Amino acid sequence: ALSDHSSLFCSSSSISGPACEIVFSKMSLVSDTMSLTIAVTNTDFNELDEFVSAVYIGDTNVGGPYLVSDGEDFNCARKSVIIHSMNLSADSISASGELKIRIE
Repeated sequence: ALSDHSSLFCSSSSISGPACEIVFSKMSLVSDTMSLTIAVTNTDFNELDEFVSAVYIGDTNVGGPYLVSDGEDFNCARKSVIIHSMNLSADSISASGELKIRIE
């Protein structure tokens, strides 16, 4: 089980269509107040074709695009919150207790 606040880090060094996926395991929805916040480091988001196109929880697209007009290059100190306190439902967690998040 996770604590009140748990974090995982994901990154991609792919030049074309970078994406990353993280999996929180041994999860159970312990209350109806479980939420998700995603912050993205501004490493390479200054050009028109550099943005977060979608965020998936499991196989469900929950948003995007993000950082289309307000991203930056080489500003690792800046974290842009693209999803803030999104409530998670019980069906976000797989039968095996995993919460899979993919950022494209």
